Amino acid sequence: MKKLSVKTYCAETYDRNNKSHRLFECFGSEDEINKQRQTIREIIKKRNGYYRNDMRGDIIETDKEIEEFKKDVATRKIKLLQQGDKFPLIKTKTCPDFLFDDPDESGSTVLCCGSSKRGKSLLLLKAWERYFKNEKNMIVILISPSCNIPMFKTMKGVIKINRYDKQTDALLKKIFKLQNLTHNAYKFTFLIDDCVSNSYTQSLNFLFLVARNLLISTFCCVQRETLVSRSARSSANNVVTFGINTEQCIKGILESFYMTELKELSGLTKKDDLIHEFRRLTSMGGGHSFLVYIPFTRELKHYLLEK
Repeated sequence: MKKLSVKTYCAETYDRNNKSHRLFECFGSEDEINKQRQTIREIIKKRNGYYRNDMRGDIIETDKEIEEFKKDVATRKIKLLQQGDKFPLIKTKTCPDFLFDDPDESGSTVLCCGSSKRGKSLLLLKAWERYFKNEKNMIVILISPSCNIPMFKTMKGVIKINRYDKQTDALLKKIFKLQNLTHNAYKFTFLIDDCVSNSYTQSLNFLFLVARNLLISTFCCVQRETLVSRSARSSANNVVTFGINTEQCIKGILESFYMTELKELSGLTKKDDLIHEFRRLTSMGGGHSFLVYIPFTRELKHYLLEK
């Protein structure tokens, strides 16, 4: 959270005290502060015009707008400080707690959304280290165009595929069939990193909707939640959201998953304010902070994964 004052030229203050400006406190994220700056400058500019033209009635009304602005900033400041107590940023060097079933009994699913260069791949690696690396008899398959980057070189024993295409889709279906025929003789985990297209909705739906019953777990990273079908989204055991560049996609994330929970935690109700809040939360730590939502418990937490 940033706290600063914005300086505005005030004609009446200049005439009375020989000072050319008034200061107004701003508080919140960078987006919020920029919006507050623009708002108060427009109000003061309007007041200056009324003052120079001796429009007393309009000056009184403008002063009411100024008081309302100051009240809104103060209220937002209180809410953000209170929110910091009940919705803290949790710094961690490992993958946070997910809602995972016993891998000998059922698979689990994670849907991870966020724009590029926000930290999705690092979290995927940390999830493998914590939940799958030492799991006995677990077959892990990484599907990523970046599967050979240095970050993933530590993933020893992991099968790596550099694309999600027809052959990959056919492989997934063969594994589904294998598990059915052998009555779940094996355990699989698919780590899918930013390579999903709408061409393979059927197999992706199967991973989220059915494959858990075949001892198949899935950690899927996408840049937009719409790359995963609505039914698959609704079945994810864990939802992770990093920063997202476009307002439309942020709105989709909130409406798909945790708008109600974010309203309760932030005290905000308007969609525009919730979008700004999402941006503020996910911009911390150089833009590598993220939210974890557990649909079953309706729990929403705020994390920063440190290297």
